[in-house]
Amino acid sequence: MEDTAARFEDAVEARRFDVTYEPIVELATGARCAYEALARFHARDGARLPTGEVFAWLHADPARLAAVECDLKAEQVARAPAAPLFVNLDPDAYAIALERQLPIVAPLEAHGRRVVVEVVESARCSDAGRIRRMIRDVRERGLGVALDDLGAPNALVSLESLVQVDVLKLDRTVLAAVSDLRYRNLVACVVGLARTNGARTVLEGIETRRDLAIAEALGIDLVQGYLFRDQFVTVARASARRVPASRGTRRRRGAGSAR
Repeated sequence: MEDTAARFEDAVEARRFDVTYEPIVELATGARCAYEALARFHARDGARLPTGEVFAWLHADPARLAAVECDLKAEQVARAPAAPLFVNLDPDAYAIALERQLPIVAPLEAHGRRVVVEVVESARCSDAGRIRRMIRDVRERGLGVALDDLGAPNALVSLESLVQVDVLKLDRTVLAAVSDLRYRNLVACVVGLARTNGARTVLEGIETRRDLAIAEALGIDLVQGYLFRDQFVTVARASARRVPASRGTRRRRGAGSAR
């Protein structure tokens, strides 16, 4: 049986991925106001590979990580619906792409609608300073910034990032955690901070009408999740084109991020 690393390498080299656009919905009106672009990698037999694990594997090869991320951003923008677009951007890939003068941000700037770059402050990033530098850089280029996965178990949050971003995205784990009054009060403070600073809030993982009611009670601005699956848009897989590994790179499991 083919091992996991071999399946990842085969999918990346063959460029077998879909892009799924998940709608972001305004809670007050129910209107779709944006999409988030999500990469979906596939094995040779068509089985979906876990995106986070693919990126964890890619972190062992910095040059390839940057090349794949550049490729994904170009695809995600080129195939996007005519709406504001949220895209995930790996801080390590961003730093490497800048060093190698790869066009990682140019496709985002060329999109005809507003683009919001999602970043995650996590212990998995090789250099926490890279995240804050990336936030400053993309804002200087006129792109929006969202701080993703707030409340997730492995997330780290700096005060500097909280006040620099345009959107605060709360992780799906918040839905269960707010049953604790102290946690609910903390979320209320975060929502209040966003409102005071002119930022918007998003609650991820909305799957039921009950989840929607929780979001409304928390004063959340925008929501996304499987409840809106009928509005998901998945484009055809990209054509095959090899993304070569760096010469002499040894594979190991490293930091990752979901796309």
